[in-house]
Formats: sequence, structure tokens, C-alpha cells
Amino acid sequence: MKPLRRLLDKLHHSFAKGGKYERFYPLYEATDTFLYTPGTVTKTASHVRDGMDMKRIMITVCVALIPCVFMAFWNTGYQANLLIHNRKQAERLLNANVIDSSEIGTVLQVSIGRTVDQQIDEITQELVKKHGQDYLASDEGRQTIESRTQSSKSKTREEVEQEVYKEYTGDIASGLKESLTSTLTASSEGSEVDLADTGYTPDWRGRMMESMGLKFDPTSFVSNLVFGGLFFLPVYIVCMAVGGIWETIFSVVRGHEINEGFLVTGLLFPLTLPPTIPLWQVALGISFGVVIGKEIFGGTGRNFLNPALTARAFLYFAYPAQSTGEGIWAAVSVDGFSGATTLGVMASAPVQEGLSATGITWWQAFSGTIQGSMGETSTLACIFGAIVLIGAG
Repeated sequence: MKPLRRLLDKLHHSFAKGGKYERFYPLYEATDTFLYTPGTVTKTASHVRDGMDMKRIMITVCVALIPCVFMAFWNTGYQANLLIHNRKQAERLLNANVIDSSEIGTVLQVSIGRTVDQQIDEITQELVKKHGQDYLASDEGRQTIESRTQSSKSKTREEVEQEVYKEYTGDIASGLKESLTSTLTASSEGSEVDLADTGYTPDWRGRMMESMGLKFDPTSFVSNLVFGGLFFLPVYIVCMAVGGIWETIFSVVRGHEINEGFLVTGLLFPLTLPPTIPLWQVALGISFGVVIGKEIFGGTGRNFLNPALTARAFLYFAYPAQSTGEGIWAAVSVDGFSGATTLGVMASAPVQEGLSATGITWWQAFSGTIQGSMGETSTLACIFGAIVLIGAG
């Protein structure tokens, strides 16, 4: 590192006041202070001495965000791989004539976050319920109910409907569960479904995964981490590049130092975004956040708006189709899956079912292994980050 230090010292006079490149001193200063401790020291006695400066504070915040960044990598890949895996299971059930194409969405929704045994129980319950309701609505079902209601004077029509429903579903429940068990158990032992049958067409990320020999396996830590990183890193790079350009422009024009705060903004903003966000919207959002949310007020320390949240709010209102709804939270798209979020499912479910209607446990919600913004799903990761900030003082 000494040669680099000597090179920077040699270039200093060219960027210092009166130097040939004086106008671009903020660029030199940003590079120097990023690589080394700032050389500015107090020249007279100060009232308060603190080991923390702006650079250390911002770097500490970046370190505190590492757990959330990890979840952005791993959980984004995990959710994508899990969806592909569950869609393959649904295709196996379809090929085995256990379900029909209209029931694929039901199978995918109840498979989220569950083990194979839990999936079998939940799929059986949901499909039996669906078949029972379809039977009651059919001509045969209505005729049966009407006939029994007329012949039984001691029972109401509602009681007869419940009786017919239980008889019909009782006949199909055991057979359906047996078929599900044999099919899903066979699938876990190596029965393969072609990726094209799931409706997922690999883009450059999928092709890169295949070129590295990685499968879309939710049980593989490396596969989840790499696949998720292929979604998060492009967003992060665009944020840092575009945000850094704006910071540099304003610093050069105003003659101010480039503040390390843009490192935090460039890291916070992508954590709040869905994995499907278009990169041009990322560039537009970070531009709005930095320019309108911070620089027009004078830069770091003078702005009353949080640049990252300002950027997120801008995208939310300007491009709601890519920032809200059900189809944006899953990194990949497969046939038959609507992408309903936890809150969306709970909103349409009976009150007494609560979180159980989503198939998500309290631990999954707390740890963050659910669909959502890339780095915002995990309360646990946020707590780890808070501990770092508190510990750093």
C-alpha cells in the first residue's frame, strides 16, 4: 500500500488549491479518504474529542446493513428456487393425473414454506374442499340436496348440504392423499420434470446458473446465494454508479467534498426494492432521491428527507405496476402462480385463520424466509444490524 500512498501524495499538489486540477479535488479527496484515514486534524485545543467522524459513522452503517444484504442475496435466491421446485412438483401431480391444470395455483400457494408431509396434508385439504364445493354447485349435487331435503322433514337444507358435502369429500380424501403421497415421495427420490414444463424460461441469470453447474435447488446454500446475488447485484451496481455520478457532479460544481453518505443511500435503496424492478427505474429512482431528496437542500446534513426513502416513494407513486401488487415479489415467473403476498392472503382469508391461512409460521416471518422486498423481510437481520449500531456507540 505504500506505493499507492506515495502516488496519492505526489498527485495531491495537482488537485490542491491553485493546482492544475483544482476543480476536481473532490474526486481526489474521495479516493484518498476512502482508502486511508483523513489527514485533517485539529490545530488547536478542542472542547470535545471523539473517535468517530462522518466516514467512520457511514462505514459503520454499511457494516450494520450486512445482515440485510445477506438476506437480499440468500432469500431472493431461495424464494426463486423454491417456486421453481414447487412448480415442478405441481407438474408431477399434473402428469400423474392427481390434479388438473386449474388446480396448479392452489398447489403452489399451499406449498410455500412447507415440508413434503405438510404439503400433502394441506394440498389434500384444499383440493378436497374445492372438489366438495364444485360438487355442491353441480347439477348432480343440487339434485341430491333437493331430493334429500324433500324426503327429510327433520333437517334443514343447510344441514343436508353439510351431510352431502361430508359424504362426498370423505370418499375422495383418502384416495387423493394416497396419490399425493406416492407422487410427491417419488419426486423427492429423483423423478425429474423438464424446466420448460414449469413455464420458467431462464434469462441471463438462469443461463449463468446453468453454466456454473448450479441447479435451481432451494436446499442448496450456494445456489440460493448465487441466484439471489444475480438479482441484487445489478440493482446495487446501478444505484452506486448513478448515485455516485450525481454526488460527484454536485461536489465538483459546489467545490464540496464527496460525502460517504451516498454509500449508505446506494445500499439502503436496493434493499427496499422487489427483485423484478427494471434497472432503468432503479436509475431514475436513485437520481430523484439524491437530487430532489438531498442535493437541492444543500447536501449531507442539510436535507430533511431521507434520500433512499424519497427514491422508493417516487417509484411507488410514479411506477406502481412495478412497485406494488402480487406479481413482483417472486424473482422468477412460473405458470399458475399469482404471487400473492402474505398480507394479501391474510386480507382475503377468514379472520379466525390469521397467519395460518398463509402457510407461513411466525419463525419464517421473523427470520424473513418469505417473499417481499429483497432486504426488508428479515426482522432478525435488522436486529443484528441494530446491535452493531448500538455497540458502535
